[in-house]
Amino acid sequence: MIPCRTSLLDGFRVYRKEVNSLASYRSLQFGVVRGIVSPAFIFILNVLLIYPLFTGECTRHMGSIESAFISDARFIDENGFANWNPLWYCGFPFHLSYTPLIPYLTVVTHWMIPTISIPQSYRLITALAYAFGPVTLFLFVKYLTRKELTAFITAIIYSVALMPIYGATPFVAELVKDLKYIPYGLIVLAFFGEGPHILGLTAIPLAALALLHSLRGPGFKRYVYASLAIAAVALANLIALYAFALISAIILLGEALRGEAMRKTKRVLTCGAISCGLVAFCYDLSFIEASVSFGIFGGGGYVLTWRNFAEMAIILTAALTVLSLYFKKKPESQPLFVASAWTVVFLIIPAVWYFFNVPLAPQPGRYIPELNIGVSILLGIAITDIFEKLAGAVPTGVRRVWRPLSFIVISAIVLVLPFTRSTWEVTYPNQDIEETSEYNIAKWLEEHTGVHRVYATGTVCFWLNVFTSVPQLRGGSDQGSTNPWWIHVAYEIDNGDDGELGVLWCKALGIRYIVVIYPNADTPYHDYIFPNKFEGVLPLRHTYKGFAVFEVPLNHPELIQPVEVVSLQDFGRIKGVRDVEGLSGYVDAVEATPTAICSYRFDGVDRLTITVINATESTGILVKMTFDKRWKAYAEGGEVAITAVGPSFMLVTPEKRGSYELRLVCEKALSEVFGIVISVVTIALISAVTAYNSGKCLPRRQRQH
Repeated sequence: MIPCRTSLLDGFRVYRKEVNSLASYRSLQFGVVRGIVSPAFIFILNVLLIYPLFTGECTRHMGSIESAFISDARFIDENGFANWNPLWYCGFPFHLSYTPLIPYLTVVTHWMIPTISIPQSYRLITALAYAFGPVTLFLFVKYLTRKELTAFITAIIYSVALMPIYGATPFVAELVKDLKYIPYGLIVLAFFGEGPHILGLTAIPLAALALLHSLRGPGFKRYVYASLAIAAVALANLIALYAFALISAIILLGEALRGEAMRKTKRVLTCGAISCGLVAFCYDLSFIEASVSFGIFGGGGYVLTWRNFAEMAIILTAALTVLSLYFKKKPESQPLFVASAWTVVFLIIPAVWYFFNVPLAPQPGRYIPELNIGVSILLGIAITDIFEKLAGAVPTGVRRVWRPLSFIVISAIVLVLPFTRSTWEVTYPNQDIEETSEYNIAKWLEEHTGVHRVYATGTVCFWLNVFTSVPQLRGGSDQGSTNPWWIHVAYEIDNGDDGELGVLWCKALGIRYIVVIYPNADTPYHDYIFPNKFEGVLPLRHTYKGFAVFEVPLNHPELIQPVEVVSLQDFGRIKGVRDVEGLSGYVDAVEATPTAICSYRFDGVDRLTITVINATESTGILVKMTFDKRWKAYAEGGEVAITAVGPSFMLVTPEKRGSYELRLVCEKALSEVFGIVISVVTIALISAVTAYNSGKCLPRRQRQH
C-alpha cells in the first residue's frame, strides 16, 4: 500500500506542478500581450497621422533638404562604395558626405525590394522612423519610471507636441499659419527634410534605455547593447549625437545621485569607448575635422567659438548643480530629475540662440525636438502623479479599463479633429513632380550638358542630382567639401553685381551653364541679388517659370585637358575671389590651344585612364576636379606628381614626351583605413568576449565536449 500511496502523491505533485506551470505560462502570455498593446496603439496612431508619407516618391516641399540624402542614396546605388563624388563641389571625398545610416538604409531597402524606387525608399524609412519615435520613447520612460501609464501619456504628448511652433520659432509659425495642428517633429521632417535627425530622435530613447540599464547593473552584454544603440545614434545624425552626449551626462548624474558615482562613471566610459570603436570607420579624423569645421566654425550662418562652449559649460553646470542639490536626498525622484534636467538643457540652448543670438551648441536652433521629448516626459510624470492622487475618486471598474477608454478618447481627439487634416496636408506626395521648375531645369541640363559642370543654386541645386547625374559647383553636403574656392565663388555669383567677373569664374571652374533665379520664380530661395547681370553678357538658352539658363562660352569644356605647365604656373596664381588679373591669367592659360591632345575615360567615379598624344616635357594634364591627396597618378615609370593649381584643381606633371597613358586613382586616406581597422578590431573583440562568456555559462560536460 505504501508504494501505491507514494505514487499517488507523486502524481498529484506532478499534476499540481504542471497546472502551476500552465498558469504561469498563461500569465506570461497575458503579460506579453499587455506589454505589446500600448506601444502597438501608439505606433498605429502615428502611422495614421502621417499615412500619406508612406505613399508616393517626392515631397511637395521643394525647399526640403531631403533631396541631399536621396542624392547620396542614388549615388551609392549607381557607384557602390566609391571614394570620390565628382558631382558636387568640383569633386569631393564621398566619405565626408554625411552620416551614412539614412542613405545606406535607403539603398539596401531599394536593393531588397527593387520595385521601390530610391525616393520611395527614403520616404518609407523616414515615415517608419517617425512612427516608431514615440514607441521608443514609451519604452524608455516605462523603464525609467517603472510606470506604464506615465510612459503611455508621455508618448501620446510627444506624438502631438505643438508647443514650440508659436513664439520660439516664428519662421515655422509662418510656414504653418493655415495648418495650426501639426506636431513639431513632423514640421522638422516634412518642411525641412530632417530625416536623419528624425531617425536619430527615434534611436536616442533606445540608447538612453540601454545606457541606463548598463548603469544599473554590470555585464558585458549590457555594455554591448548600449554601445550598439549609441553607435546607431552617431551613424544617424550629428545633432542627435551631440544631444545624446548631453543626455548621457544627465542620465549618469541621475544615477550618481543614487550612489556608486565612480563605478557608474566607469561604465559610461566603457560604453563610450566601445561605441567609438564601432563607429570609427565613419568617424575617422578626416570626418571629425570636416564636421567640426562646418558645425562649429561657420555652419548654419554663425561661428561657434570656444568661448561659447565655456559659456555653455558654465550655464549647464550651474543648472544641473541646482537640480542635483534639490534631488540629492530624493533618490526615488530620479525620473523627475532626468525629465527636469533634460527639459532645462534643451530649453537653454535654443532660447539663448533665439533671444540673445548666442550659440551654445552646433546649430542651436535644431534642438527643439529634443526639448519636446523632455517636456513630454515631464508632463507625463506630472499627469500620472495627478491621476494617482485622484485614484481614490475613480471607480475601480474605470481604473481596470483605462486602456480601451484612453484609446477611444485619444483616437477621437487626434484622428477625428483637425490633427489628421493638417498632418495629411503636409505629408501628401508631389504627384506633379514633372511640372516643377526643379525637374524641368534638371532634365534640360541633362539633355544639353552631358558631362559638363553647371552652376545651380536654391532648390535647383538641391534637386539636380535627385533627377540627373549632372555635375555642379554646389551640392547638398557642404560639410564634406574640400575645395576652398567654391563657397566664395557661389557667394560672388549670387550676391555680386559684376556679371563679367561671374563669367570669368565660370570659365575658370569649367562651368558650361548658369541657372539664374528671378524674383518671379516660385521657389523659397531667391539667392540672386542682381539676377539681370548676365543679360547681354551671356546667351540665354532656356527659361521656365522665372528660371533662366545662360550658356558660358568655353574653348575647352572637357573635364581633362593638356596645358602648358610653365604658363599655367607663372600666370595662373589666383589671390582672391576678386583677383581679376590672376583669374584672367589662369583662364587664358587654360583656354590656349596646346600642342598635345588627350582623351580619357572613367573606369569608375574614383578611377581615371588618360591617354596623351604628342606631349612635350612641358605638357601637363589639368584635371578640373578638386585637388586632394587621396588622388594618386601613375604612368609607366611609376607614380607621377600631382599639384594644386588655379581654383584648387589637379595638375599632373609627367614630364614625358610623345604618347603615354596615365592612371588616376582616388584611394582612401590613411585616417579612413585606420578607422576601418579600429571598427573591425572592436567587432572582433566583442565577438570573442561574447563567445568566451557564453562558453563559461555552459555546464562543464558541454564545455569539455
